[in-house]
Amino acid sequence: MLDKRIERHSLVPTSPFIDPSVFEWPVLLERNWATIRTEAESLMRTATDVPRMDSISPQQQRLSQSGGWGALFLYAYGAKSVPNCRRCPVTFALIESIPGLNLAAFSVLAAGARIPPHEGPYRGFVRYHLGLVVPKSTNCYLRVGEECRFWGQGASLMFDDTFQHEACNESVEPRVILMIDVTRPMRGYVRWVDRVIVGAIGISPYVRNAKANQLAWDLRQGN
Repeated sequence: MLDKRIERHSLVPTSPFIDPSVFEWPVLLERNWATIRTEAESLMRTATDVPRMDSISPQQQRLSQSGGWGALFLYAYGAKSVPNCRRCPVTFALIESIPGLNLAAFSVLAAGARIPPHEGPYRGFVRYHLGLVVPKSTNCYLRVGEECRFWGQGASLMFDDTFQHEACNESVEPRVILMIDVTRPMRGYVRWVDRVIVGAIGISPYVRNAKANQLAWDLRQGN
């Protein structure tokens, strides 16, 4: 019922893939993609590890069971990773200016890894990917609904993750993207309902546990 109301009140398309140009901020990330990539690569070299997604968010265990999906978080629901943001100042300054930001992370999909088909729980979000390190292979792709698209270095992809989707990297190189979740722009009373729901998600045990795990990882970085 709520998803239908969101669909009727959304100010951006509710299709599986969404044209990033409906938002103003993706072009700023694209213009600075090389710097963002440099910061991501530096962070991956200096961090003690790239944590598996399920080591931060245990609810993702089924999706990261292959061990090939990791993430270096920058920001999630009001909390930032201090060591990661310090090491990525340009990236953090850019994402901090994004309206409706809920989550930002460097997502790493190892060579030969796959995130199995799944659906996001709530249509009030829109997910964004900026390609940073992308293998030149047709076996590295994102499927949303019935359509497959390929990441490109410095290129944006945006989609509604409540449609079934999966990510595959059957190449021999890792794939690295900047992954961002923003609140879907909506009109009328649904916009206010959405703010309440996003606030509730931010204080839910699911997110509190993930924040605690991220903080523990931050402390292990020693700064």
